Amino acid sequence: MGIIVYRFRNNLFHGGKNFMELDQQQENFRIANIFLKTYLDT
Repeated sequence: MGIIVYRFRNNLFHGGKNFMELDQQQENFRIANIFLKTYLDT
């Protein structure tokens, strides 16, 4: 599961994206960061 979230987050920075729809990914990005922080803290 962690690799999926990590790759999703990475694609927001490095993948191809439509900048007009980028704001729609804000909640997904926030949840991915919370997951990764929890995963790395344990």
